[in-house]
Amino acid sequence: GEFYANQRLPVIEDSLRKAVTRCGTPENLYVDNGKIFVSRWLRLACAKLRIRHLNTKAYSPESKGKIERFNLTVEEFLEEAQLEKPQTLDALNTLFRAWLSEGYNHRVHSALSGKSPAEAFTQDAKPLRFPSPEALREAFLWEKAPKVDKAGCISLSGVCYEVGVEYIRKNILVRYDPFDLSLVEVWYGGE
Repeated sequence: GEFYANQRLPVIEDSLRKAVTRCGTPENLYVDNGKIFVSRWLRLACAKLRIRHLNTKAYSPESKGKIERFNLTVEEFLEEAQLEKPQTLDALNTLFRAWLSEGYNHRVHSALSGKSPAEAFTQDAKPLRFPSPEALREAFLWEKAPKVDKAGCISLSGVCYEVGVEYIRKNILVRYDPFDLSLVEVWYGGE
């Protein structure tokens, strides 16, 4: 889990990428039906990583009971965090990671037959699956197919990129990480 300043960027995908990096690839991802949970990019990332993307039943609050209970527990964290008065989002996330790893994950949960999440995770006999860094990066790339303007440029998330005069007025494929626009891939004709 992590706190974000807004939901304009694909925060669910970013959080999932960080979770996979730290804990391995899950078999399933069980999410709500909200717009950010059913996005094309989240579904593609799950497919590329061989994660089964599952949605809750619409208008079925009982299917969301565990996450709602977790959200109440996070409210307790937020009350504790106010004592520390974090000044930045990074400071809040540092406190949250410490709270998760040192506190929450070591508390006994009734839904885990009296085990803590940390115990249940370490006692699971299934081997962890970690994708290569390249496969992980590839899974979370977004794609756009813009037409190159008469100057040989394209615009991507408000940033102008020169792609070359040889592509003027041609449709190209741009692959990019929405959290890091310093590197974009430009594809044309499969290359």
